Amino acid sequence: MENGISYLNRNFEDYKNALIEYSKKYYPDLAKSYDDASVAAWMIDLAADVADNLSYHIDRVYQETNIDSAHEMGSLYSIARNNGVKIPGPKGSMAEVKFSIILPVDDNRPNYSYAPIIKRGTKVSSASQIFELLNDIDFANQFDESGNSDRTVVPNVNTNGIITGYTVSKLAVVTAGETLVYRQTIYPGDVQPFMEVILPVEGVMNIESIVVADGADDKRVPPTYGEFFSSGCTGLTRFYEVENLAQKWAWVDMENNGKPVRYRYGYGINGENALVQSYCVTRGEWKPIEHKFITEYMDNGYLKITFGAGYGNVPDLAGTDMAEFSKWQITKILNNNNLGVLPNPNSTIFILYRVGGGRTSNVPRRAINKVVSLNAEFRGGQAVANSVYNSLKVENTTPSVSGKDMPTEKELKYLIKYNKGSQERCVTVKDYIDRILRLPPKYGTPFRVGVMEENNKIMVYLLGIDCEGKLDDSLPMAMVKNIEDYLYGYKMINDYVEIKAGRIVNLSFDINVIIDKNYSKREVVSDVINVVSRYMDVNNCFMGEEIYVGDIEKEISKVDGVINLISFLVYNEHGAGYSNTQISQETISRNDFEDDETYYLGDGDADLIDIEATDGILYNDGDSMMEIKYPEKDIRVRIKEK
Repeated sequence: MENGISYLNRNFEDYKNALIEYSKKYYPDLAKSYDDASVAAWMIDLAADVADNLSYHIDRVYQETNIDSAHEMGSLYSIARNNGVKIPGPKGSMAEVKFSIILPVDDNRPNYSYAPIIKRGTKVSSASQIFELLNDIDFANQFDESGNSDRTVVPNVNTNGIITGYTVSKLAVVTAGETLVYRQTIYPGDVQPFMEVILPVEGVMNIESIVVADGADDKRVPPTYGEFFSSGCTGLTRFYEVENLAQKWAWVDMENNGKPVRYRYGYGINGENALVQSYCVTRGEWKPIEHKFITEYMDNGYLKITFGAGYGNVPDLAGTDMAEFSKWQITKILNNNNLGVLPNPNSTIFILYRVGGGRTSNVPRRAINKVVSLNAEFRGGQAVANSVYNSLKVENTTPSVSGKDMPTEKELKYLIKYNKGSQERCVTVKDYIDRILRLPPKYGTPFRVGVMEENNKIMVYLLGIDCEGKLDDSLPMAMVKNIEDYLYGYKMINDYVEIKAGRIVNLSFDINVIIDKNYSKREVVSDVINVVSRYMDVNNCFMGEEIYVGDIEKEISKVDGVINLISFLVYNEHGAGYSNTQISQETISRNDFEDDETYYLGDGDADLIDIEATDGILYNDGDSMMEIKYPEKDIRVRIKEK
């Protein structure tokens, strides 16, 4: 409209001035004064406030549709879904543990007839975290299920030199979290296309298995572990998790009479243990599936399960007249099983899922030392079996690492940006990063991933995080092997992939500032340290990401009480409790400043980084990541008052 208000107005003052000019021009007789006390000013202020609020919310709505400006997690989840990103859940840490028992003596050897089998589902714990055993441990066998020798035997000798027993130890891998079962009765009214089930607990890491039992029975005993992972049990139908409901084939274990087909072979003879080395291989096969489901996390953190759209088999008979034939044709269209079938009505659904994990599940070595819930089979007589049971001990031989919370805002944006082009295969280095970060939680996930192409090889560098939130370059071999096997299904056929631990570059800072004398020295120093700590927080950084010193200096200048930043020095700390990694960019020799009290030498080997030589940029190689390991002593602030 010619006499309308300009759409270029965006704030209260612009709208107010435009409305006053509009009123004076087109309605001069309605108001003679626009002073603050006048009725006209009140009406104009009211209209300007409404317009200002509408503009603000329009801007916010538009902002939340853009991946770079969106801040609400709900908006990012919606953008992720629209871009086909499956948001990963929390990840449970992994640790190698040693189970030990004392077996009686039999002809100067351990009596393995009393050796127990500790079964899957056994729970151990540290002071605050639950870990679970996911594979059986047979103390009577020298080898694990993969054919690796993992049993050690140590004789217990008394003061008279007589062997009183043997301490037998077996190694195993445990993962943080607990396995729980959710039960829901399915009535005819519940069955509809793309039926959804929402698990009523937060912190769900992943779905292990879903089976549906015939009959709507609220008191039915949940299936055993074997029944959850078998498709041959009478009265049970197993559903498989897929990437999308259009997926028609899945790689699953080949089964015989409801049990996985496994091949064990080896060679060599070695006394009682027979096989010196053996291998155990599970036979797999591509299997067409109709019973399938997908999962996705909702904005509130709960996990939603979605089934297919089909109601089962369509009648084979087309009918004898036109009406019956038309009904049959419509049934074929509506009852389409290509996107999966639904659970039968009047049945009971059982969902085996794992909950827990997160960063808090990273615990130090020897912290896991308690058996919370034992699922075991003890052989032999009751008295000796009780003695073996009472001797059972557990201890983690490695720190528990790779535990991780759900993606942060920055991580989620990273996944969305680099997922869309990957299209379920790894071609570029960013495809590899995206695919590793989407590894299912039960297999473990590194905290940070760096991928580089070196000498025609794809080099994958991994870093974990420990119980104190510090970067950790020690990673469980089980997780590394899982990543290697997982990438095999996505990498290009001519890509050679090598996985290594990443490098940690420890930094420290010397900051000299002038502050206003009217401010508390302690508070200003604390605020400066907090600003630098937040900027360098490993949760906000990625491997290979450069750090701009100017951005840190700008944040320090915004601290209340800081008048001027005099100097900002950055050191590379290594040795004496720090990582041994030295930064690749230019440093200044210690001999040039070790006699100058302006510079800090530190407890270890500190190299002053020449940030002027790199225009104020701290460069990270693709295999490294920077960290302030001890913020309380590695951020040193000196002040002058004015």
